[in-house]
Amino acid sequence: MMKQPKISVALSTYNRADMLPRMMGCILGQDFTDYELLLINNGSVDDTDKVCRQYEKQDNRIRLFTLPENLGPAGAKNYALQKAAADYICFVDDDDYCEKNYLSLLYSSITQYNADIAVTGCVDEYETKIVPKFDYDEVYIWNKVEAVSEFLKREKFNAAPPTKIFRKSLFDKIAFIPCFGPDDIHVVYKLFVEAEKVVVRGNPTYRFHKHADNVTAFITENKITSAILDQYLKMQEERVRYISDKIPELAPQVRYASYSYMISMVEKIKIGHGEGCESQCVDMIEKLRDNQLEILSSEWVTEREIRLMREYVINKEH
Repeated sequence: MMKQPKISVALSTYNRADMLPRMMGCILGQDFTDYELLLINNGSVDDTDKVCRQYEKQDNRIRLFTLPENLGPAGAKNYALQKAAADYICFVDDDDYCEKNYLSLLYSSITQYNADIAVTGCVDEYETKIVPKFDYDEVYIWNKVEAVSEFLKREKFNAAPPTKIFRKSLFDKIAFIPCFGPDDIHVVYKLFVEAEKVVVRGNPTYRFHKHADNVTAFITENKITSAILDQYLKMQEERVRYISDKIPELAPQVRYASYSYMISMVEKIKIGHGEGCESQCVDMIEKLRDNQLEILSSEWVTEREIRLMREYVINKEH
């Protein structure tokens, strides 16, 4: 019987034969070596299968799974969770890459502090520029309430799964949800709610490659579509209910976070970056107007948000 690996690394890929080798090289070149790589060919119809099989022959830590049809990002992650042998799991994307100490930093963080989630910093890499994100020397150790509060603030780390390692048991009652657009927005906050301890370091060891074929390209291009906006608004409503029920003391903050998102989306649509979202804009303005007293008196509201509320919401007609 093979020895249990310390980490399961889940990498699903779909029609990325040209991009996959960079991430594969990064994972296989890690200074932490006690892991299994769950390489999931998610129904690709290009040369991805050929590339995957070549790597499978090179390293016995690779477990290749070839799916007959594309299950989507969420389906592939759930499949990986079913196959993972380690107690800890992380999810990386086929178009990104990472530093050689990515796994060692995450594993040392989660085990040293007996945490349920550990987080690393990151870099956003665009075609013309590189933007470091969350690069600092401090180490933060938070309990459940502190971690979820910081998750809502988005000041110390981003929400995407690749910057994190999870205790796999967190997923015992939580699964990724298939949807149009980013699948993780409906899931990661629930994992933070379930976690008893979270450790965050600012070392930027993961690099997000921002390009036109990203699922999150709408962020890179500073545009929103009606379908994507629907997903995010649905998530915001569910998140308010979920966190308010599980951690009642954070109910005011999670409500504010949902209002803050609406304010930013109203501005985006009003300045022309949300074509087709006009009816949703009307609905958001109405909700913001109905709750303006709570928003303007919130301890988290910013001067910019107050200005935008005055410009687009308060005493304004649709």
